[in-house]
Amino acid sequence: MTGTITCRAPRPEDRARWGELFTGYLDFYNVPEEDRDLDMVWGWLLDPQHLVRGLLAVQPSGEIVGLAHFHEMPYTLRASRICYLSDLFVDPNVRGQRIGQTLIDAVLAVCREEGWTSCRWLTADNNYSGRSLYDRFSPKTPFIAYMVSPAN
Repeated sequence: MTGTITCRAPRPEDRARWGELFTGYLDFYNVPEEDRDLDMVWGWLLDPQHLVRGLLAVQPSGEIVGLAHFHEMPYTLRASRICYLSDLFVDPNVRGQRIGQTLIDAVLAVCREEGWTSCRWLTADNNYSGRSLYDRFSPKTPFIAYMVSPAN
C-alpha cells in the first residue's frame, strides 16, 4: 500500500539493508562481482556534495523495501537540467504494492523542487515487470542506448 510507504534519504544505519537491496539490483542486471563496489556507491549516497542522490522506500515498521538512485544531468537540447534515474529496485517479496511507483513519484517531487525539467531512465528490454510500471508514467522513447568503454 503506497499510502503507508514513505521515501527518505539514506542514513548511515541503513547500510546493511541498502546493501542487500542494491545487491539484488546488481544480480538482476548480472553485474559481475568484480565490477561491484558497494562501498563506493554508499559513500556517494551519504556525501551531500556528491552528484548521486538516493531515496529509500520505508514501511511503517521501519523496514526498507526499495531504493532509487538518481542525479542531475545537463540537457543541452533544451538548455535545461534534468534528472537521470540510475537505479530503481524493490524487494521482490513486496512487489505489486506500487512501491516502485511511490519511489518514482518521490524522485519526480525532487525534480520539481530542483527545477529539473524531466526525468529519464533506461531499462533492459526484457524487464517486463519494470516496463509495465514505467509505461504508466510515459510511453517508451524511440532512442536506442549505446555504451562504450574508453579502454576499447
